[in-house]
Amino acid sequence: MPVRLHPKLEALETNQTKVCAHLVPAMQRVTDALAHGYVHYVGGIVPLKTAPDLILKLQGRFPGLRDNKNQAHYKKTKGAPRHKLVAFANKSSSELWFYLLTDTPRDEDHERWCDARRKATRLELYQYQALQITKAGQPVTSWTWQLQRTVVEKLKGLSKISIRAKKPEAFLTLIQESRTWAGFAGVRNQRAGLRAALTEEWKRTMPSSTPPPEWPRLRYVQRVRTR
Repeated sequence: MPVRLHPKLEALETNQTKVCAHLVPAMQRVTDALAHGYVHYVGGIVPLKTAPDLILKLQGRFPGLRDNKNQAHYKKTKGAPRHKLVAFANKSSSELWFYLLTDTPRDEDHERWCDARRKATRLELYQYQALQITKAGQPVTSWTWQLQRTVVEKLKGLSKISIRAKKPEAFLTLIQESRTWAGFAGVRNQRAGLRAALTEEWKRTMPSSTPPPEWPRLRYVQRVRTR
């Protein structure tokens, strides 16, 4: 059955306040906002039971979070600050991840805004981080997601150790777990790099009579609704 939002959360949704019940839609709504210029952000995690109070508080401080599409567009044409809230209501962990984003950070906001375009302050959600890449055949950059580099290096290191010890359980576990990763362009690129590096390590270490294991296909992320 599909995961449904609590009615209190659903009632707070607007064009500028998006509350998602699944991870991939939340990731897409974040990159949608970044692509539309909301590149400055603050974020956090709160217990799910307090989520409605948090959203109400933020909507009170930043009334633009209640704007409809036309109102937000009007502010853009006038050069006025716009704000957007994207949240992931994770029912399984009883927590809400939230990101308040703006295109125009101001001192009077009393927030310590981070710039998502900077490598040191990329927006992160669980093991993922948002970044801009240039895709083949495209003249401009686009926003996508990739695994945090520390995560990738740890997985690669553990897999290499297991292959060299000829006890490849960690490597085989990585292959199976990687098929569940969110198949954004950045993640697919990283997975391809891991596959190439670890397959080469396998060929150097294991007997030639033992072929390297196959990697199941990682499905592309399709455009999905907010829920």
